[in-house]
Amino acid sequence: MSLSLAGFLFQFFESAWGSFSILQLFALFLLGYLIYNTCILYYQRKRSIAALTEFPGPKIHWLYGDTYQKEENILNYMHQNSKIYHYACPFWAGPFAGVLYVTHPEYAKTVFTSSEPKNLVIYRVLIPWIGYGLLILSGQKWFQHRKMLTPAFHYDVLKPYVKLVSDSVNVLLVGADYSDFST
Repeated sequence: MSLSLAGFLFQFFESAWGSFSILQLFALFLLGYLIYNTCILYYQRKRSIAALTEFPGPKIHWLYGDTYQKEENILNYMHQNSKIYHYACPFWAGPFAGVLYVTHPEYAKTVFTSSEPKNLVIYRVLIPWIGYGLLILSGQKWFQHRKMLTPAFHYDVLKPYVKLVSDSVNVLLVGADYSDFST
């Protein structure tokens, strides 16, 4: 009596998994999915901690980061940290969300001039608002867009607008309320 491959597989799974109900299989699949995602989160956190511990910053809690140290106003908290940590400081909003808060122009220049590939996870939130422009693109498409925009930012093109921008900034600064940024 010879069985085809399909028949053999059917008999094998029927004998091995025949006593399992659909609900038990679903629970087993869900458990595997949760374990897999937990491992991914663990390795992402481990990588973030390794990268961000190079920078000085406030002490973090293993579960809620440094959110317990924040004041009511997040901008006030960031402003105080920029006074304490002059160049850059890590900011943890929970156990897995670590961000480097850069406050020095030289550090920012290093980050913005980097040719490293962009992390689309961060930019994915911006795509509905700004579309696929120079900020989101990379590679050859980015280079083409940049080549088109570069002449628009030439010094001679922007020179007539310096007075207008200066007047606008002065109006903004006079009308701004700085009471939230008390020193």
